Amino acid sequence: MEQLNTMSSSIGRIEAQQNELYTEVSKCTSAINEHVKILSEHHDILESCRKDIMKLREALSDLSKSLNNITNKVSNFEPGTNFSNTSSYQIPEVIQRVNKSHNIIVLNAAENAAEMDDRSMACEIVEIIYRSASSFVISTTRVPSKNASRPSWMKIRFSNPEIVSNILRNKTALQGHPQYQKIIIQDDKTKQQIDQLNSLREQIRDRQEKGENNLTIKILAVAFDRKLYLRYSKLFAIPTRQF
Repeated sequence: MEQLNTMSSSIGRIEAQQNELYTEVSKCTSAINEHVKILSEHHDILESCRKDIMKLREALSDLSKSLNNITNKVSNFEPGTNFSNTSSYQIPEVIQRVNKSHNIIVLNAAENAAEMDDRSMACEIVEIIYRSASSFVISTTRVPSKNASRPSWMKIRFSNPEIVSNILRNKTALQGHPQYQKIIIQDDKTKQQIDQLNSLREQIRDRQEKGENNLTIKILAVAFDRKLYLRYSKLFAIPTRQF
């Protein structure tokens, strides 16, 4: 009888130890599952960071190419030219134009829209104009409008200036869109470009008052600079330096 009691007691201790082991295994399993969840979250974060790094590398590559093009064209600038007196080709102005070539200005874009933020709206607008353009959007900022009764201008910056060129060429795609048909897309001009444009408009008004018709302003790419020409039906153009 005593042996049975001893065996029963031993079995009880073994069962208790088994229960403790089961409890520890359960705790370990929970800890492992928690670590797996954390690792999965970290993997998602790392993957997102990896994609952001790839986009930054592409942007840096595009910027490097633009700077190399400028360097090459400046180094090939015609010898003997008084560079400091050639206002259209001053280095600071060129740098500004290259920087602004990554931007577009959007007019009449609703502010504080309940259904979407500025970035989402910007991506939707540019996607309508040029497919996949939204993947090149870096940032959106608001610029106060000259007319206080209208929404602030939206400046959209892209990693690739070629996307900007494609959007400007195809911006009429918004004209038939019910939600965005009042949107106006413009390039981002420097102060010098704005002054040149205003000067040309003055010349157009003066010449129209003298009886000339069919006058228009045409923007043409000359070297690495965007130049403004005044021309009409006879293809007359204001002289400008080219190289």
